[in-house]
Amino acid sequence: MEQNRFITTDLAGLILISFPIIQIIVSPFAGWLSDRFGSHRIAAISLAMLIISQAGLASVNHTTPLLILCLWLGFVGLGNGLFQAPTNVLVMNSVSKDQLGVASGLLGFSRNTGMTVGAIFANILLFTGISMNLGHSTIDYPVAQPEAFIFGMRFTFWITTAIFVLLFIVQVAVNFKRKNT
Repeated sequence: MEQNRFITTDLAGLILISFPIIQIIVSPFAGWLSDRFGSHRIAAISLAMLIISQAGLASVNHTTPLLILCLWLGFVGLGNGLFQAPTNVLVMNSVSKDQLGVASGLLGFSRNTGMTVGAIFANILLFTGISMNLGHSTIDYPVAQPEAFIFGMRFTFWITTAIFVLLFIVQVAVNFKRKNT
């Protein structure tokens, strides 16, 4: 963002912080919503929000107003913040009481592993997209060709959109099967 938009590190940080701020605000309410409206429903809604936000971020380029970028990042925070509580409830309700500690530990492990592997996967996708645009393999930011970075970023967000669509389909199918058995 700093190199493509020529903005300061401080401003880039303020823009990127919109995601975790929204997530922090929303997360406490996610449990209440999950209890009130059902974990499956809130998990599906949050996945739909993540699909929309990823597609929105895939539309961003170097001319997109920074406010729009903040809104898309905030929407990611909203979807992500809503996702965790109902998912935890679904996992914890699916294990016996004597296995709650193990399940809780596995949830923490999977969350941390997912963040680590997700960051690696996103970078692999980003540089795959950049390399596709440049026509050769690269592991460096293409300073002279910012459009290659935009292409790589869009490529990454379209792939993550597709992954969230698959997760949404699985979530809806599991919920449908659960209701009809």
